[in-house]
Order: sequence, then C-alpha cells, then structure tokens
Amino acid sequence: MIDSIVVVVPAKDEQDEISDCLQSLMAARDLLINTVARQVSIRIIVVLDDCRDGTAGLVAQFPYVETVTCWHCSVGAARRAGVDYAISTHSARSLWIASTDADCQVPADWLVQMLQYADAGTELVLGTVLPRPGLPEALMQAWLSAHDSSDDHRHVHGANLGIHARTYVELGGWSALVSDEDVDLVTRAERSGGILIQRSGGMTVTTSSRRFGRAPRGFAGYLIELEQAIGEAG
Repeated sequence: MIDSIVVVVPAKDEQDEISDCLQSLMAARDLLINTVARQVSIRIIVVLDDCRDGTAGLVAQFPYVETVTCWHCSVGAARRAGVDYAISTHSARSLWIASTDADCQVPADWLVQMLQYADAGTELVLGTVLPRPGLPEALMQAWLSAHDSSDDHRHVHGANLGIHARTYVELGGWSALVSDEDVDLVTRAERSGGILIQRSGGMTVTTSSRRFGRAPRGFAGYLIELEQAIGEAG
C-alpha cells in the first residue's frame, strides 16, 4: 500500500510561473491530508535545472518544498534527478511518483485522485492538460478539436503523470532526453506488457499558454505548430 507520494517538478528559469504552480500543489497536499483516513506523507521536490533567474528564491519561500539542483538543461534528466533523490530516501515498494511541470497548475483533488488510482492497483496514470486563458480563440478551438479529454484518451503529458515507484524502477526510469521523455517512458510501459495503465479524462492540469518553452518539442512547440497550421489553412 502506498504510504508516501513524491511530486517532482523540473524547473528551468520559471520565476514567472513557479509560485502559482507551488500554490496549487500546496492546496492539493492540504486536501489529501484532510481527506484520506490513513497517514500518507507528501513530498514536493523542485528540480532547479541550471536556473539563472529568481526561481530558487521563490521556491525557498514555500514550506515543505525540497529542492534538487542540477545543470543538465534536459527535462528528462531533471525529472530523473528528482526521482532518484526521492527513491534514495524511501522504499520504491510503497512510493507513488507524481509528475508535473513548473508552468502548470494542478487541481485541488489531483493528489487525492492519484492515490485513489494507486490504491485501485493502477501502476501508471495519464491525465490530460488544458491551456490556461491567453490563447487566440482560433488556436484554442483548434487545440480543443485535436484533443480527446475523455477516459482512454491517447495523450501523454509529463505535466500530468503518476507512476508507482516500483514500476518506474522496473522500466528504467526517465531517460535523459531534452523532450518527449514522457512519451518514451509510456512507450516502454506499453511495450513491457502487464502494467496496468489508466488514461484519465477526469484529472486535468492547466498549463501555460505561452508559445515559448524550455523543451524543443514540448507543449509550447506543439502550440506553435498548431498555430502555423491554422495560418496555412486560412
């Protein structure tokens, strides 16, 4: 049975977004503590990956938030560093790993849902994301048309992913990729066979609508491609 949840948040120069992200995580932490009958420890780890702005100072203002510092300039390597740190101090047999991004905000019941999936035997859960207000109307409509937000969707987002630590270790963990590290991990899980994967449409994380990002082929890059496609179609 899961007795600990660790949330790993990679951050590369995210001073404009990290405070809102951590406020949402603290709300999710509080709801879990006040909702679940048994004792479950919750750790929030921000991985400061070659940050050269004020991100570290803002993170330091939040209680209960730990930091790992690295200079990988790679979202996959940063996620891996955070998980390695967590696993080094806790048994993988009873640990659940929750993954999001520094420019995202999780719903208040995010960790409650994660734990419910884990308790039901799920080994990997994949949620959905929704851009926050700020996109041009045409681009938002194009995004909504291209994305299935129901259960059994086929999307993969490192910003909204949970995995049992035992399963994570068996799969070899996050690869040190600068983008698509989430697709890589899920592909290995699907190919391995026997892993219970839940694709949840009811667990939605909101993400920045910016069109400049940290990962070359990340969410911001996808929005740029979608915007270009709209322009070409028009």
